[in-house]
Amino acid sequence: MDLSKLKICGPEVKIYEPNTIINPEQIEMAGNVIISEYCWLMGGCGLKIGRYVHIAPYTYIGGGGYCEIGSFANIAARCTILTGTDDTDGSGLVGNTVPIEYRKVTRSKVFIENYAFLCVGVIVMPGVTIGEGSIIGAGSIVNRDTEPWTKYWGTPIIPTGKLNRSMVENLSDKLLKGGVITK
Repeated sequence: MDLSKLKICGPEVKIYEPNTIINPEQIEMAGNVIISEYCWLMGGCGLKIGRYVHIAPYTYIGGGGYCEIGSFANIAARCTILTGTDDTDGSGLVGNTVPIEYRKVTRSKVFIENYAFLCVGVIVMPGVTIGEGSIIGAGSIVNRDTEPWTKYWGTPIIPTGKLNRSMVENLSDKLLKGGVITK
């Protein structure tokens, strides 16, 4: 991938091949970002990725809407983040081969806030905000906003515990100030 095609590309951005990147001119990567192999990223109305973010293999981010991934957030393998979709209420036909005037498509925004972590195989539906520091368990479907610093799991998600915010923030502060993290 030619990083100069991105709207914004900070330092230490690594995009491994092969990947599919649609509308790179709509994609911003702040820095210290790794996009692993076999990801599918769609710029849509905008894709903004913060600092120290890893997006693991076989992740799909698309749907034509907007997605923002905060700093220190991580997306494990095989996650799907939908920013738009065909409506299935019977008001239109579905599928990209159908002319748009016969379809009903909803585009939305997805926010994955700082320190959030999506475990393997999570599906995030359009219009959702993953709260700061939230952890979403493997195979979960996120169809509503999550509370900050809370663990969730299931289909649909249910809260399963709280997280230590101060520990995580202290470690990231140390990293950003150039200190050595030993834990």
